[in-house]
Amino acid sequence: MAVQGKEFYELSGKIHQQNLNAEEICHRCCINRAYYGAFHVAKKYVGLEGKKDTTHAYVINQLRRRMRYLGDLLGSLYDFRWGADYDLSLDITKSDAEKVIKKADIIINAIESKNK
Repeated sequence: MAVQGKEFYELSGKIHQQNLNAEEICHRCCINRAYYGAFHVAKKYVGLEGKKDTTHAYVINQLRRRMRYLGDLLGSLYDFRWGADYDLSLDITKSDAEKVIKKADIIINAIESKNK
């Protein structure tokens, strides 16, 4: 069975719940998975699922054209994800992970409600 975009988001919640020692690496992984969950749901929504030559910026901009607020929100998640993945000097906290998970939830739920 193929993986669905939302499953990345769901995994972020599981990692967050099981991170009893509040390890920073887990916060970074939560941010990464939450972003990619929202990204894949958005990519499908804008009709780009399965297209290989689409950048993150292109997907974000296509979402902005349809729902400005959600596109802006996805753009902010991209920035969080980039920092969590590539800037190891940043102090990534539990609060950061929780904010990203909540924002990803907003994006995913809004898109899912539009698709009903």
